[in-house]
Order: sequence, then structure tokens, then C-alpha cells
Amino acid sequence: MSYKTMKDNLHFNTDEIADITNGEWENLDDKNLIIKEFHNTYHYLKSGDCFVVRSNNWPNPKAYKNNEHKIYEAIKKGIGAVIAGEDVKIDAKIPILRVKNSYFAIKALAKYASKKTEAKKVLITGSYGKTAFKLNLNDISKKQKDCYTRRNSANYAASSYCKLASMRQRNELFFLEIPIAKKEKIQRRSRLINPDIGVITSIGHEGIERFESIENIIKNKLSIAYGIKKGGKLLLPYDDRYYDKIKKEALKYGHVDILTYGSRRTCNAHLLYKKF
Repeated sequence: MSYKTMKDNLHFNTDEIADITNGEWENLDDKNLIIKEFHNTYHYLKSGDCFVVRSNNWPNPKAYKNNEHKIYEAIKKGIGAVIAGEDVKIDAKIPILRVKNSYFAIKALAKYASKKTEAKKVLITGSYGKTAFKLNLNDISKKQKDCYTRRNSANYAASSYCKLASMRQRNELFFLEIPIAKKEKIQRRSRLINPDIGVITSIGHEGIERFESIENIIKNKLSIAYGIKKGGKLLLPYDDRYYDKIKKEALKYGHVDILTYGSRRTCNAHLLYKKF
């Protein structure tokens, strides 16, 4: 196998996938099985992908609805493999990784890939503008670096795990967005992702009914800094109306360097020109 081909691979082979997840393969005729991406949502699946099947033992079943009934439709799409619970009935000749819980299996793969990758990981959050920021940054960066992101806005935890697990060894930059959530949830996900760079796109009133004040929203959003690597960067939107409050909260995270972006030349990254 050439070096270039190896760099095209995921961060684990089929034996390692089984070890990491404490799973067992069925119908695995070729240990050199190539998986393109992991997905837990049926309509994102493409030929060669691995379907991470959602079952009733997943946490938060209201958000993660059981989709075992989609397995055969997914197989018709040409998927390459399935990760499913031990009691999920699948009568098809396709590689199946049997695990106790497919949610925790993909989480384990995500954690492993996040530690193994040499890519710089960029974690993006904000009240709005997350997906647009991610896609624009990816489209600019891919001219110089090998980048990986997904063009959809799916940002539940399981979707994030699927994206992390799908990174290739060749990737140099990885972009991921996460939604507004409880501070503890954001901290847990930030710690697992362990980003090199965190980005705040904006602060607004989205979620005000849950968090009751702008100050609480800022605290929640800035908690992405919790898992940033020591000496990593936290990018703040200088033009945001709540910038002073954002910076005050950011200063609580002494292990990161605070940078700004915006329209002023005093920003670390500033707008050169605009055209509409």
C-alpha cells in the first residue's frame, strides 16, 4: 500500500474499529473494507458509507428517533457497512459491526480519531451564522490545505461524532459547528473534540427563553473554550454588539489566546473590502 493511499484512510482499520467499540463483525469478507463516511441519519447516506443505526437504547430518544426500519433502504443506496445493536435483526449480506450500543460505539470512534488526527480542529458556535462561517472558511482554506467538513448544519452530538470518526489521515484542517446547549454539554463536547481553535460567530437572543439573559447565553457559548488545547486560539467577533461582555467572559479561560476578527484594522483579522 502506498503512502498516499494510507493517508486516504480513516484513522482505524476494521480490526481496530472492533477493538475500539468492543464490537464484533459479521459478514466481513474483506478486512480492507473502505468506509467513506459514518452517518446516523438515513437521508445523508451515500454509496460506500457506514450507517450508524439508531435504536431505542440511545440517549435522548426524542431527538434520536429509532431508524432501524431504514436499514434495508440504506442497503439499496449501496452503503458499505452497518453499525447496529446486538439484537437488531438484519437479514442481508453486508458487513455489520455488532455492538451493545451504537451511540457509544460511534462516540468511541470519534474520540479515538480526535486524538489520532494531526489536523487542526476548528470548533465554531454562535447564536447564528455558524454554518455559513464554517462553509466560507472551508471554501477559502481548501485552496491551500486538505480540509474536511460537511455542508449540512446537522450538529447534534451523534452527528458530531460521525464527522470526527470520518476524518481521513490526510486531512490538515477540520471544521465543526455545535449548537447552543447547556454549559455542561458544550464543555463535554469541547473536551472530546479538543479543538486547536474556537470561534464565536455572534451573540443574539436565540434561546433567550431557556437561558433568560444575554449574559447566560454568552457564558454558554464561551464554554467551548473549556476543551481548547493549551495555547490554542479563541476568535471573537469584534463587531458584535455584545463584544465587551464576550471578551470579559473569554478572559476567564486563561489557557487560550484571544484573537479578534471584524471590520476594524485593529482586529487580528480584518475585512479588506466588501462587494455586494
